[in-house]
Amino acid sequence: MPRLKNVLVLVTMLAALLAVAGCGSSSSNSSSSAAASASAGGSSSNSSTAASSTAAGTSQASTGAAGSCGTIPTQMPADPDGVIAKLPKSVQATYNLLPQPVYKSAWANWKPTHAGPYTIYFSPGNVSTPFIQGMLAEFNKLRAGSSVITKVETQDSNNSVQTQIQQIQQAIQQKVDLIIALPLSPAADAPVLEAAGKAGIPVIAPLNSAGSKYVVGINGNVTLEGAYLGQQLASILDDKGSVLEMQGIPGVQSSDLLLKGAGDVFKNCSNISIAGSPVGQFTPSVAKAQTLEFLTAHPQTVNGAIQVGGMATGIIQAFMQTGRTVPTIADSGATPGALAYWSEHKSTYKGVALGLPPGQMADTTWKVALALLGGRGVKISDLSEKPLIITDANLSQWVEPGWSLTTPIAYAPGPPNVFYPTSYLNQFFTKPAK
Repeated sequence: MPRLKNVLVLVTMLAALLAVAGCGSSSSNSSSSAAASASAGGSSSNSSTAASSTAAGTSQASTGAAGSCGTIPTQMPADPDGVIAKLPKSVQATYNLLPQPVYKSAWANWKPTHAGPYTIYFSPGNVSTPFIQGMLAEFNKLRAGSSVITKVETQDSNNSVQTQIQQIQQAIQQKVDLIIALPLSPAADAPVLEAAGKAGIPVIAPLNSAGSKYVVGINGNVTLEGAYLGQQLASILDDKGSVLEMQGIPGVQSSDLLLKGAGDVFKNCSNISIAGSPVGQFTPSVAKAQTLEFLTAHPQTVNGAIQVGGMATGIIQAFMQTGRTVPTIADSGATPGALAYWSEHKSTYKGVALGLPPGQMADTTWKVALALLGGRGVKISDLSEKPLIITDANLSQWVEPGWSLTTPIAYAPGPPNVFYPTSYLNQFFTKPAK
């Protein structure tokens, strides 16, 4: 991702971190990159840049004149089948900055070849991360109460891209009814997901952009999420200050695309600079250690920070340990410990966060699966909604009693029905519910 000026990183730290990261590219098959993607909730969007069409006007999320600090740029994805153009204007805006074309879904008029009950195959890449465990718990709850989907087969790929591909190939041969996949490498997994589609098996990819008419991507516009976080952070900082940029692992798309979105906003802010870009590996303890090392070498004031998932508490603890003022943190994933700190210090601290509740992500995925298996059809390859931004105004709806900075939960579950409400989701289906 393009980098802003004034990036200051210790050479020795960077070398060590890149060694840990494996210097992976966005399509790397390395286990370290795969693990980091899964640690971020399995969120990874294919970063292949396709030809894009620029929509007239400016994004509804933009503020101020075009090109001013805090403005979210408008770069609509290619829409070769005209499916985005048929959506309401407010929904069209949620596709801004999506890096891939959007297609008419291959499942717009599809019906399963047999009556239920049905079997779903779930390939999360790994089953050890908090986000995936939250999704699995919700799937098990939903399956127990369903007469339509009575079996969810889950396989752990142990963060191996090749293993994931082989497992999905086996699921295709077994003729499962529907596949839910969080690709460890979207580029490497694309052929097998297309093979599933051509075999008549719909594929749902939560937290990913589709990149294919055979895949239904849900909430995969990571770049726009980063832009929203960057816009809010710039506003809180009054368009000036030094920002610490905490990466997950360079080359992992959930990290790179979110920071790219924020960077697209910051590049019009001549008075905002990046203080440094340490690598936290999506882990609070690592993020804390790297922040401590950075602060030791950089006594200058840090006004803000942005992290790509799961690391906000580590950053806060590092600033507290060194006696430095905790900066405003743009917290992707809405870490409960960070939300609790924010709530307890509202008189002196102003934060911003992006909500990403795993239970509600699973529930949304389940609803899409039920709609497909029920013959309702899906109109479009990517289902998108406005990023869930948490500010002072709605913080109380996200913080739960008893939370503190040391609360181990990784992602806030969020208020009920805040993520893809049924009334919003229904507009993406070809047929109404019976």
